[in-house]
Amino acid sequence: MASIYRRSKKKGTPYTIQFLDHEGNRKTELGFTDKGLSEQLAARLETEARLRRTGMIDADQEKFLGQRNSPIQAHLDAFKSSLG
Repeated sequence: MASIYRRSKKKGTPYTIQFLDHEGNRKTELGFTDKGLSEQLAARLETEARLRRTGMIDADQEKFLGQRNSPIQAHLDAFKSSLG
């Protein structure tokens, strides 16, 4: 179950969402100023983490897809910086 709270009592400040990701690490996301929308976002984040944990979504393939869609220049710059 995700935790939803406001860090400040001032009106108009967004809610903060804390949840466990698929690796069991606690993550913090910034929600919305509306509590109902923040609860919906928290439910979506928890559902995605549960799907990754059960293997319905492969987190490694998602990571590779993100790398595959990035421009080649970013890969070349990262390679050049790794050489020293």
